[in-house]
Amino acid sequence: MDPTRKQQAATRLLRRRQLRKNATDAEAILWTHLRAHRFADFKFRRQHPCGPFIIDFFCVRRKVAIELDGGQHFEPGAERYDERRTAYLAARGVTTLRFSNDVVRDVSRLVGLHLRFHGYGEGDWTDSAVRRYVRDAGPLLTRLHVLTRADCTTRNRGKAARLARAYDGLEQRIAELSEQEELDRLRPELDGNEIMRILSVPPGPVVGRAYDFLLELRINQGELGAERVTQELLDWAAAEGIIPPPESPGPPDED
Repeated sequence: MDPTRKQQAATRLLRRRQLRKNATDAEAILWTHLRAHRFADFKFRRQHPCGPFIIDFFCVRRKVAIELDGGQHFEPGAERYDERRTAYLAARGVTTLRFSNDVVRDVSRLVGLHLRFHGYGEGDWTDSAVRRYVRDAGPLLTRLHVLTRADCTTRNRGKAARLARAYDGLEQRIAELSEQEELDRLRPELDGNEIMRILSVPPGPVVGRAYDFLLELRINQGELGAERVTQELLDWAAAEGIIPPPESPGPPDED
């Protein structure tokens, strides 16, 4: 092999290894669904070389390239580079599918969340389960409703009707709780400043842990009131060794 071409091949190989090692979270998510023939039994390659370009994911059998676009793809000159790569691949019969990193994250989240309904099936949803469902879905809740209903497929008409009624009931529960608790803005009853004041701690990881504890408390038990939540926070902090446990009363004084 010509020394120049050999050097170029070695450079591309090093670049491919770097791209695999430093994959974005969206690339890692998509790769879990494509690797090992998991998608329709098609074999995909990751960071596959094609002429002067490296493709994020490539199916040789179908000649399909999948490219994920992060923020760098919208920088000056990046779009023109992407266009040249797409044209290069098209000239060789390769179809290029482009998705943003946000789309990959959202779709992966929706697929995972929509299975939660099937875990409950026709059973009753507790208030805490409804709160967690809404919080985890966030701005994707409307799309989650559509996906979940679309996936309630069965040839058994009676079962299909029961599943539809069950999801109707879930949406009604969400609407009722949303009116009572503003589920779309679910937050702990104490903010970071109040946590630091109550525990006498500076900004840092402890505040984040306390916030997560209070958020779980809020999801599981609903609104408890400032006094009850403060006591729960103090009890948690004592159990975690963040503050000394409260002193137990000693024996009564003898006369």
